[in-house]
Parts: sequence; structure tokens; C-alpha cells
Amino acid sequence: MKLSGSELIYTLAEHCATHGRSLLLLGASAETNRKAVDALRARHPHLNVSGFSPRMFRPGTPDEPAALAESLDTALATAADFVVLGFSPEKQYAMAAQLAPRLDGVSRGLLCFGGAIDMVSGRVKRAPVLWQRLGVESVYRILQQPSRLSRLFRLLPIVPQVLLGRY
Repeated sequence: MKLSGSELIYTLAEHCATHGRSLLLLGASAETNRKAVDALRARHPHLNVSGFSPRMFRPGTPDEPAALAESLDTALATAADFVVLGFSPEKQYAMAAQLAPRLDGVSRGLLCFGGAIDMVSGRVKRAPVLWQRLGVESVYRILQQPSRLSRLFRLLPIVPQVLLGRY
């Protein structure tokens, strides 16, 4: 069974609310992040959740160190038990690789949830349940956001490796 970040974020929020743990949403625009924080608090009034939208960055560019420093400072300042990264795959995995060693022993988990913050906020609509069950949610997302198509083309070279179990 596939469990996407857009589903798991609600389970994580419930866990945090029930067990007195804190949650930091890191990513998305400031407005989208705020709406996601508000939506999770509406579902779980006792949830200790905050959000932060770091400056835009691309891994390997000159602005990456500043964005990472701001994100790390925020994660440390909030002392969040769980930090959810909500970026494109390339950005979130690059950020996770940099933040994980620095948050080791501070946070219980650093999780890469992709577009979950956008979906919780209502900015991006989730695929209908039938599409999800058929495993074609990504097709629905591409229809909603055609700009995602270029990302799909960048992933095509690794498909044979994944199918052969080499990735």
C-alpha cells in the first residue's frame, strides 16, 4: 500500500497533537504555509505546529547556504520534534541531506513530504480517490500543473534502473 506525504501529514499531525509533540512545516510560500498551519490547527486544536517559508533556492547555487542557514535556525529555534520539508524532490532531498546531521539529536524526524503543504493549505487539489487507487495520481497532478511535466521527463532515465532494482 502506498502512503503519500499528502496522507501521512494528517497522521503525523494527529500523532503530534495526541502525544504533545511539535511540528514544523518548512517550505511552500508564506501564504500557503500559513494556510496549511491553520488547517492542521483547525483539525487538531492542541497541535503545536509552526511554519516557515525559506527564501527560494536551488541546490548548488550561491543562495543555497543562506536558505539552509535560515531553515536550520528556524528548526533549532522552534525545537520541533518533527520537521516536514515540502519542496520539489530535488530541493527537499538536497536540503534534507544538509539539515539531517545538524538536527540529529534535536528533532525526532526530518520528513520529505513534497507537495503535502500545498495540499493541506488547499492551494493544490488532491486527485480523486479513484485516481489515487489506480496509482495515477501523478497524471492528475500533471493535468493540474503542466509545469510538472518537465520534472517527469528528467526522471525518465532512471525508470529502467528502478524497474531492474538497481536504484
